[in-house]
Amino acid sequence: MRIDGKGVTLVLAQRENQLPEPIHFGAPLPPGEDLLALSSMARRSLSGGALDTLAPLSLLPEEGRSTTGRPGLCVCAPDGGGWLTAFHVTTIDQTPQSITIAAEDAGLALRLELSFEGAVLTARTHLTNKSDTPRLLSQLSAPALPIFEHARRLVTFTGRWIGEFHEVARPIEPGEIVVEARTGRTSHEHPPYALAEMAGTTANLGEVLAFHLGWSGGHTMACEELADGRRQIQFGALYRPGEIILEPGDSITTPTLHAAYSNCGRSGIAQAFHAHVRSFIGHQARPRPVTYNSWEAVYFNHDLASLKGLAEQAASLGAERFVLDDGWFGTRDDDTTSLGDWTVDPRKWPDGLGPLIDVVLGLNMEFGLWIEPEMVSPDSVFLREHPHWLLADPDRPPLLGRNQLVLDLGRADVRDALFDTIDKLLSSHPIGYVKWDHNRVLSAPSGGDGRAGVVRHTEGFYALLDRLVAAHPNVEFESCASGGGRIDYGVLQRAGRVWLSDSNDAVERMRMQHTAALFVPPEVIGSHVGPRNSHTSGRVLSMAARAATAASRHMGFECNLSELTEAERKTLARIVSIHKAIRPILFGGTIHFLEPEEPQAYGELYTLADRFVAFVSFAQAPARASTRPLRLEGLEPQTRYRVRLINQEAVDERDLRSGPSPLMDERGVVQFGETLQRVGLHLPIHRPATVWILEGERVS
Repeated sequence: MRIDGKGVTLVLAQRENQLPEPIHFGAPLPPGEDLLALSSMARRSLSGGALDTLAPLSLLPEEGRSTTGRPGLCVCAPDGGGWLTAFHVTTIDQTPQSITIAAEDAGLALRLELSFEGAVLTARTHLTNKSDTPRLLSQLSAPALPIFEHARRLVTFTGRWIGEFHEVARPIEPGEIVVEARTGRTSHEHPPYALAEMAGTTANLGEVLAFHLGWSGGHTMACEELADGRRQIQFGALYRPGEIILEPGDSITTPTLHAAYSNCGRSGIAQAFHAHVRSFIGHQARPRPVTYNSWEAVYFNHDLASLKGLAEQAASLGAERFVLDDGWFGTRDDDTTSLGDWTVDPRKWPDGLGPLIDVVLGLNMEFGLWIEPEMVSPDSVFLREHPHWLLADPDRPPLLGRNQLVLDLGRADVRDALFDTIDKLLSSHPIGYVKWDHNRVLSAPSGGDGRAGVVRHTEGFYALLDRLVAAHPNVEFESCASGGGRIDYGVLQRAGRVWLSDSNDAVERMRMQHTAALFVPPEVIGSHVGPRNSHTSGRVLSMAARAATAASRHMGFECNLSELTEAERKTLARIVSIHKAIRPILFGGTIHFLEPEEPQAYGELYTLADRFVAFVSFAQAPARASTRPLRLEGLEPQTRYRVRLINQEAVDERDLRSGPSPLMDERGVVQFGETLQRVGLHLPIHRPATVWILEGERVS
């Protein structure tokens, strides 16, 4: 049997009545391909010292079927028995775009359902305990998928606060590569993304498989090559000891695994995933408002007069949304108090938030607010009233992180209390946007019953956010977790924006934004113009670099606008206007990665109908006295395009000794798409921390 997505085919083979084996996931196969012949070719000869029959490497490898690789399911009865499963398929329901396979283990009274669908393949596993005794579950993976054997390396991602999305490349060799996130959230350290690539894969050449687990809690990934050469990759939620007990009649479903294939390098992966994300964030059809955030301008020092002044300046520079960040509630003068007390601080706001909101709305901006509902301060009214609502071992002193503790969202009463408070806040104010933060890891995450509670907490977070979205459909939520600690398709089913990093340093952002674009389209990645002197790195950067870097994503700014020079204001306003002009292309176009031949250089081109826009970023000075030509991708070969540099603010007059680049002329450069791809364009010489914005249009 087979399922065909957009540019990809999955083929499943079945032995007798056992769980099917995935024998191909990758390049699309011809419609009339002989699948029986393909299955027979997948059989392997056996060498000595092995079992007489090669154990299947099924969609959920089973030790009861003698698999010698990582099992996809680890379950047992309370006495430790009943752990060797041997499922038999009962039904297979198939359409051209979906397959659902049901199977049962009659002896253990377990029912299994494996489902696949979509242009980007989405897969999940559903397990039901049909017995009359509990079952302890320590592992359940989404359906295991094969990795083609000519793939040479596995790329995973790591990072830290203000340093997200670093690549880690490892050769795929016999044995396992296991990556786990144990912090209770998607994580900076090990976000659930992976690529399997051929040797020599580039931005636009080579075969790539890509995987992502859409889950906002702890997770595990295992890529394995068996001794016989077969390969599998498994993703699933991370279960701690005793965390998952299936009582009689209970069911559990894995997070969704999202998988894609490209035969045109990483650009094809990004194109597939961008279209996939856009398919479930339809509310993004409206223009993405340029956002001003108060955090790095005032921190906790809220004052109506200064904030009104910032709002007026933000509107004059082109902002369309004003977000009041941390410090508006309880007695919140620093980060040691008041989380959980989501009522307006009467000391700072004697007349409530209304006067500021009136100013913001009067300036034709939307009003937004920061909250962190999952956390609580030890010094808070909320915790004093509910001291047992923590996600912490009741018999041990809880560990502080950023001076805060975690509420147990696995409890319905905690969720109800938070919903009532946030619902009242949103119902009593014209708030169009909520920045939902999550600033600490879930350490020693025990519920009040003594059992591990990350899975219940994550599901509770989803349930609370779903309830709020349903009650306030016109409010957009942003997922922030100390920056990029919770960026995944699970949260993006509910939130329309993610905060990539707490670093607003444009140089750091160049790399992070470019790497994250593999999986997340630009319209959902928030990127802000920070202060001239970055608060996280100390690096001093020009407004041209800061603004252009932010303009390549969902643009905003959060510096103290009163400190800008007149030249900086002019540059910022100009690039905001550029962003607004090109955002239909940027936020609806098809991405193509470019490859500037310079150290720490990043390029992306977005095409939409007759136009394109490209961002080319250079963290360092050029390696040569002149730059090599930049080849453009994704253009129609026999179509002529006019190409212009539209952010000429970034050009340093000292670099024009040989005259301005033809790209700086209003008439631009007109060439065929094939020439632009094969020969390329010479960009102006750049200095460190330079971003060029190119705009192109079809010439009739």
